[in-house]
Amino acid sequence: MPTHVQLESVGGTGMCTARCSMCTIEDWQRPPTVMDFDKFAGLVSDLEPYREHVEYFTMHGNGEPLMDPRLAEKIALLKAHGFRGTGFATNCTLLTEAASHALLDAGLDTLICSIDGAKAETHEAIRGRTKFAKVVENVQRYLQLRDEKRAAGKSVGRVMIRFIRQELNRDEWDEYRAFWEQHITRDAGDVIVYFDIHNWGGQLENAEAIRALYGGGEAFRCDDLYDRLIVFADGDLAHCDADYNGFFEHGNVFEEHFLDVFNSTTMRRYRDAMENGRLCELEHCSSCTIPIRRATRGS
Repeated sequence: MPTHVQLESVGGTGMCTARCSMCTIEDWQRPPTVMDFDKFAGLVSDLEPYREHVEYFTMHGNGEPLMDPRLAEKIALLKAHGFRGTGFATNCTLLTEAASHALLDAGLDTLICSIDGAKAETHEAIRGRTKFAKVVENVQRYLQLRDEKRAAGKSVGRVMIRFIRQELNRDEWDEYRAFWEQHITRDAGDVIVYFDIHNWGGQLENAEAIRALYGGGEAFRCDDLYDRLIVFADGDLAHCDADYNGFFEHGNVFEEHFLDVFNSTTMRRYRDAMENGRLCELEHCSSCTIPIRRATRGS
């Protein structure tokens, strides 16, 4: 039984407003898709009997979630069904004032803002097609609106300002943290964090160079295969966070019960190999650095 449900609100070829240097978007081959609201609602109903077991409910995957015009409605539905830990990551290009109000009124628990530089030239070099000044303005306005609603006694969520540390920006972390410290509200649960860049299951062209940054080589038990139900926008089960085109045909949660799909033959085979010290024999896992990156988050 997963403790973290991750549903891809939008996904597939081109479904993002940015072109980030560390992303595999140019290799995405799935059709562009927005998760159907009625099918989403059906899955939420299937999950509701297990809601006390679900600690986090994430609404992003391979794509920019704010491209989903009904994202706030989906968040509101989750909250109406009693789910906690709702959140998603965004590049903030579409975080308009209207979107901010809608998300806050829906009861979003965590907004993860992906900003990768203290300077415009750095951020824009990493996150192509974005405008640093506009992204910063959008996030600052969201924080202001959140604080206004909080002051009025409304229950509103926290904000995570997230920095993907890599060669181009690693010297800017201290400046970055100092800047955002002036805008967040620690009492509201806000945090500023960095994650070191990872490879996506060894699929990036510069995977070896990335692994060299932190000396790789260790095998880790991956929580994705045990604790995280990751679903593509069309309902197919993704193998893990590194899976953007569908490594395997595990099944579709809109057509079968999610627990049957989550415990497919292939998923059980992978778990068995991990539990018996054979992770390095597994395709996609042997060169993936996502687990170690999660374990070494900085703040």
